[in-house]
Amino acid sequence: MKGKFSKRLNYLLYPRGYAIAINISIIVLLSLLVYIFVYQTGGTKYVYSHSTYLPIIFASVVFGVKGGLLTGIVCGILLGPLMPLDTKTGEAQQAMNWVYRMVIFVVVGTFSGYMANAFRYNTKRIIDYLTHNQETGIPNISVLTKNYLIKEVLDDENTELAFSILINKYENIIEVISRDYYNDLIKQIYNNLREALPQESQIIQSATDKFWVAIKEPNVEENINKVLKTLNVSYYVNKIPLFVTFSIGVCRHRSLYSLLDTFRNADVSARRAQKYNVPYLIFQNEHLESFRNIELLGMFRNALHQEELELFYQPKIALDTCKPVAIETLLRWNHPKQGEIKPLEIIPLIEETELINTLTYWVLKRSLETVSNLAKLDIKMQISINISPKNLLDSNFIDRVIDLVDHYNIDNECIEFEITESALIENLDLCRKLLELIKKYHICLSIDDFGIGYSSLSYLSNLPVDIVKIDRFFINQMTKEKAVRHIVQSTIELVHDLGMKVVAEGVENQEQLEILKAMNCDYAQGYLFAKPMSETDLINWYLEYHKHERIY
Repeated sequence: MKGKFSKRLNYLLYPRGYAIAINISIIVLLSLLVYIFVYQTGGTKYVYSHSTYLPIIFASVVFGVKGGLLTGIVCGILLGPLMPLDTKTGEAQQAMNWVYRMVIFVVVGTFSGYMANAFRYNTKRIIDYLTHNQETGIPNISVLTKNYLIKEVLDDENTELAFSILINKYENIIEVISRDYYNDLIKQIYNNLREALPQESQIIQSATDKFWVAIKEPNVEENINKVLKTLNVSYYVNKIPLFVTFSIGVCRHRSLYSLLDTFRNADVSARRAQKYNVPYLIFQNEHLESFRNIELLGMFRNALHQEELELFYQPKIALDTCKPVAIETLLRWNHPKQGEIKPLEIIPLIEETELINTLTYWVLKRSLETVSNLAKLDIKMQISINISPKNLLDSNFIDRVIDLVDHYNIDNECIEFEITESALIENLDLCRKLLELIKKYHICLSIDDFGIGYSSLSYLSNLPVDIVKIDRFFINQMTKEKAVRHIVQSTIELVHDLGMKVVAEGVENQEQLEILKAMNCDYAQGYLFAKPMSETDLINWYLEYHKHERIY
């Protein structure tokens, strides 16, 4: 809404093209309407003649002194010799009356036009200061991010291509020729682009070393060649020849994105072109994803050492006793600038690197420390920790686990390792051998997100698994679809026949709980019982829970 209002007001203050014709038509129409109105209300002897100031002031605002002066004369004539003093009697006005009135109209129009011109001039100075680089006089990024009233606002709707042009090693250039001469170079580049590109193309200096160019022509290769040809010329500053190279990123503008987002995508490609020492790159979605992934992994390395990570715990309830018997460890990452970063966004990336072993050890250590703290308060609960197949492949993994167990003096059976079904199936034979090794240490094993990663249940009998966790999707849908309810029922029965226990994830209401009880499900966890919480909140929740002996 703000952008549309700014554009409309822009047309009023800076009319051009058809906007001039429209404003002239409005002035003429207003003048004729006022003339008819005054005539129909009895002539100039009544107060209604003051309505004439409307077209005069409008003309002065739109066209300044000239508009106000000319409209004042026209309206003076319309309400002068062409308008009777009294339309009923046909009495004409005295010449002195209408001439004096026309003089007043001219004075008001001229003065209003002068004030409008002064306002327009000062407004333009302020806006130019805000929207142009003060060292080079080139439009800056504010023309995109602010709704200022400016003539050369970037056209979001008609732009086809966005170029990001980086000046390579600009710091070295500044160091050699000084900042002032560098600004002269920037002006040269801008002027060259301005002259070579189509007139409707728009260029801004978005950073010290960067230009953004919006082009309305959709031909990518043709425009890239034109930009390259324009940039790859000899530059002279103070008669000193300079060798300047550029890295260019190009992105096609889509209506789904703002023009600012399109330029940022072009920036990603320009940086990659700079990195790989190529003249230009055209933006592809994978560039942005790759850049974001690298950024996340870099931030995560710091997060491990700067205490940005935190563990939350969600209780698991035994449905036969309605008491909490275990907790699941959940990772939370609160970045100081980007806020909470979801585990699903970062964990898959970490699993592709050696960071997963560092992270798992960190989670293990903190989790077992929590179990130890709970034990000191006479709270004994099993703790389940998610592990990755890469952890199983780490030859030191088991030894490090046992060292931590011994350090915190914890019973091995208090530990449960969860591994997702999809990760397990990727290398079933190898995982089975490694899980059997873990099982020798009496550590509980469970399959997480059961039902969403593999279509067959037959492999379960060959795995040393104690618990199967049914994915929240099935728990949510079983109250809506009978077919899903039958799947959950059959899964619970089969898992029990194999001598394993069942956990239902994502239980959020009483109806789901009653169905699971009727199916003889062993455990449940979800928002119906408790949301994930910190260690302190968990202790308070547990004590409160037992104090009231809740029954679901």
